[in-house]
Amino acid sequence: MGYVYVIRAGNTNYHKVGISIHYPDKRLTELQTGNHLPLQLMNVFETTAYESVETLLHHALSEYHTIGEWFDVDYAIIENKVKDLRTFLSGHEDVTNDFGESLVEEVMLNPRLTCRCGLEFKTRSGLGKHKKTCETYS
Repeated sequence: MGYVYVIRAGNTNYHKVGISIHYPDKRLTELQTGNHLPLQLMNVFETTAYESVETLLHHALSEYHTIGEWFDVDYAIIENKVKDLRTFLSGHEDVTNDFGESLVEEVMLNPRLTCRCGLEFKTRSGLGKHKKTCETYS
């Protein structure tokens, strides 16, 4: 289990989207040391797929990217993206590959994977395994 967090710098639209395996209040304190603006923890999202969720959130906010994990974007936009991810994860957080690695990122970015025979799969690896035995690929 880990956390995806959003930290705002002062009263600006600069936000850091990051991850932590511990509740991010300590991370906030660490970041504050090197920042002249007061930092505020705006959102904390606890999930087993925290690395994938962070990647997806960075991807969703890419047009606002400034440097590193910082984005120049109105918080309402971030809030809506986080809400969408929470809704999506409510049914997909436990999707993993054969090695127990999260496939949330793959599922979110490729929501419909359909074989020629009409069967739909949540992951590319699932579709790939199916293709090996599907008659439409013989």
